[in-house]
Amino acid sequence: MNIFKFSLNSFDKKYNVVISLDEYVKGEKVQSKDIARMDNTYYFAEGEMVDEEEPDFYVDYLDQLLVYTKENTDNVDLTISSYSMNARSKLEMKKERDWQRYYWRRYMKANWKLNESVPLLVYASSWWDEKNGFERFCGVVDLSLKEEYTKELLDNSPHYYIIGLKVFE
Repeated sequence: MNIFKFSLNSFDKKYNVVISLDEYVKGEKVQSKDIARMDNTYYFAEGEMVDEEEPDFYVDYLDQLLVYTKENTDNVDLTISSYSMNARSKLEMKKERDWQRYYWRRYMKANWKLNESVPLLVYASSWWDEKNGFERFCGVVDLSLKEEYTKELLDNSPHYYIIGLKVFE
């Protein structure tokens, strides 16, 4: 099980938010779907119900997203949570060899940009290194550090998913 927390840049008004899942095989996008659609607000109550008086409700902007993953034999259960929603999806592992494994890598600097899709997480498979004769998965842990290292990892992984965030009006 893994838990990933993403802090979001401060919002100044209400926006729409989409969490997307893109699947790649040999570097080509083969599937794209939206896991969640929401806006960037949530409601909370302050006070308690006393003498049948309703508590005061307030609206605020989201400041974080949480991603929970649970790996099974052939797939991963994925849950994305905010203060206002929970969304679930499954990721299928497409292993070609018994010793092939999948690994999570994240973008630590995943700040949203209006009308742009920003990657949050990558779930990628290891690959067979012909030159050295072993299964490998190497590269940076934080994919936002060096674009060329991220490219090397994604170019070599035969199968991976990218979970992304898009904020728009």
